[in-house]
Amino acid sequence: MLAAATALFALVASASAQALPSSAASPEQLALVDAQYNASGFPDSGAILTVSYASFVVQNGNAYTAEQVATAPTIYVTPSTTTRDEFNSSSVYTVMLADASSLGDPDTEGNYRRVLQRSTHYLVNGQTGTSTGSNYTFEPSGGT
Repeated sequence: MLAAATALFALVASASAQALPSSAASPEQLALVDAQYNASGFPDSGAILTVSYASFVVQNGNAYTAEQVATAPTIYVTPSTTTRDEFNSSSVYTVMLADASSLGDPDTEGNYRRVLQRSTHYLVNGQTGTSTGSNYTFEPSGGT
């Protein structure tokens, strides 16, 4: 069985990079994310989200086996230079990885409520971030 790993994050961010970012998210990266999610109704992106497992970084649109995504992922957020002050150790986040079909596609059951019932792979409340260097990327940790 294949599980498409789609990251939904309260930050409304996404990743298409092959490796972890080493600097602030660029305007070009944010524009790409905005273009990908334009039809979803989400606000403009303010950060790049990178989901990483032990041997690979998740790529949007790729399918992964249940075995590949069996462990909890490491999640990195790389804010832009204009949003980096919004990401700090006192902020608390909810992280959900789910199969939600294509964002922007109509949901016949209404407002993606089926995601929580049938498609949630990972849901953690109360995560906080820890800075991973001067590049404004941090790795959320903790939570329940």
